[in-house]
Amino acid sequence: MGSGYTNVCLIGLLLVEIGITLWIKANISSRLIQHVKENKLITDGVFAYVRHPIYSAFPHLFIGLILLMNNIYLLILPILFWIFLTVLMILTEEKKLVNEFGEAYINYAKKTDRVILFRRK
Repeated sequence: MGSGYTNVCLIGLLLVEIGITLWIKANISSRLIQHVKENKLITDGVFAYVRHPIYSAFPHLFIGLILLMNNIYLLILPILFWIFLTVLMILTEEKKLVNEFGEAYINYAKKTDRVILFRRK
């Protein structure tokens, strides 16, 4: 295996690390469960960069692991997951959040992308 494969592995490891970090920051660092119990909208920490960091973590993990396995045919799976997740979020969770938090969530959504990390609107 040449240096090209080594570079792919490094990118894969980086994506896995980003995915794990997103998940940890969304679940543990932000005290997500406490905020949900208190019915509070979280817009700081990792949520300042992406509205659904847990959902964003999974494609990073999947693509990173696929690159580490060196199987490009499996790259269709994160794409299918992304499509399914986007439709599911639009039809359910996003509507629920607008109903719960109203204008505060609408303004937050205007500034922050749904799942693409660091993409500002």
